[in-house]
Amino acid sequence: MGKRFNKSTVLTILKNERNCGINIWNATRKKKNRKRISYVNFPEVVCEDAVERPIISRDTFEKAQLALKNRTQGLRRTPNATYILTGIIKCHCGASMVGNTTRGGRNKTVRRTYVCSTRKEHSTCSNKDVNADYLEGLIKGQLNLRLNERIQKNGVPKDFIDKQSSHYNSRIEELDNGIVNARRLMEKLVVQLATSSQPNVIQAVEAKVAECDREIDYLTAAKDEVVDSLSKLLIQTSSLAARDWFSNPSLGRELMTSQIHIIVIEESDVVIEIK
Repeated sequence: MGKRFNKSTVLTILKNERNCGINIWNATRKKKNRKRISYVNFPEVVCEDAVERPIISRDTFEKAQLALKNRTQGLRRTPNATYILTGIIKCHCGASMVGNTTRGGRNKTVRRTYVCSTRKEHSTCSNKDVNADYLEGLIKGQLNLRLNERIQKNGVPKDFIDKQSSHYNSRIEELDNGIVNARRLMEKLVVQLATSSQPNVIQAVEAKVAECDREIDYLTAAKDEVVDSLSKLLIQTSSLAARDWFSNPSLGRELMTSQIHIIVIEESDVVIEIK
């Protein structure tokens, strides 16, 4: 009796080129980097018609690879996105306090805390864990009040806006370069398609053209999303109305590090040193 497929097995099946009639010998991506005294590196060999009756079409296989690629990109996480006080919060013993995530109870509820790194690693500090939601809420409230008062008086500092905008502009430039490269490749493929006469070559180029077209659509949509986010950021920072600056995670993190010198967790108190 066969075993149930796990996630790794399903992913291997989805990425197997033989399902659409392609076989690759000596695949570069499967080679392991090993130090050897004598090593012969043979080129990768691709056979376009290795399987007589493929179970799926080339176009369907390419669509599956694009879907996998987009899903992987969507799962990326920025460093310290969960614990915005990382790097500026200290325990009274002098050690840094770090984020700690645990699950407990019947429903496996997530509990976020900040814990003394000395206590976590060596159990030599008696300071208790601090609820992350409570502490972050306390800091956000004070900083929102402080920044809103400053905005009412002087407006948002220009260097603060410029630093935030640079993150979005860098991403827009990166996506623009990707679009340009994809369009150049598309032009070469169209020329190759127009000058080819072999059916198997035409089929392979058409599949590559379709993949390239989908890549351009994806990059264009991603750029539009970043441009929209930048526009919203500029509107938000130009407004003098009181608001929650932490609704934008990137802006909130930058605000946190620019306004707070250090946060010290005492046994029964929280000491906040503002710059």
